[in-house]
Amino acid sequence: MEFIDFFCIFLYMIASVFFIMGIKKLGKADSARKGNLMSSIGMGIAVLSVLISQDVFDGGVIAYVIIILAIIAGSVIGFIWAKKVEMTGMPQLVALFNGFGGLSSMLVAISQYCALSGGSDAVGTDAFTSLTLGLTILIGAVAFTGSLIAWGKLAGLKMFKKNISIPGKNFINAGILAVAALGILFICISPEGGLGVAGVVITTLASL
Repeated sequence: MEFIDFFCIFLYMIASVFFIMGIKKLGKADSARKGNLMSSIGMGIAVLSVLISQDVFDGGVIAYVIIILAIIAGSVIGFIWAKKVEMTGMPQLVALFNGFGGLSSMLVAISQYCALSGGSDAVGTDAFTSLTLGLTILIGAVAFTGSLIAWGKLAGLKMFKKNISIPGKNFINAGILAVAALGILFICISPEGGLGVAGVVITTLASL
């Protein structure tokens, strides 16, 4: 194992410590701000370690530009929302953040699938990786749409206030879940073929 691998493992450990301490402090109102800061530092270290371990910085100037622009955009949006939102609007803001986190997970999984199984330079995707990507798509998509519903209800939007009773909704949900699971099975059976691509599409749509 090279020095860079040891260094990244060390960074992962530091990030984990920050996450654990941050989550612990988030449990109390008087220390929540400090916990949020510590968790943010942990996430920053984790992202940096991934960039180093995956040789992203060898991608040239364009890699730096994309990363910097993403950080700036996220920081500006987060800063504006944090300043403008009232305390009474905090629950729906948290719901939106959770939803965007789910959307991010889904998009990362889809892009990772494309990177691993598409093109002449693809390294291939094993069954375990395919299963992990499929589950990430499912969970991320459900978190995204579910959080949007929660945000709409908390914000008091009329279209989300209506009490709509769907007959046999549990069976319908079970059927949709079965379709998503079938899509994940397709990804595992043929991750690099057309069946795998169809599986990604089916899983994404059913989960959303």
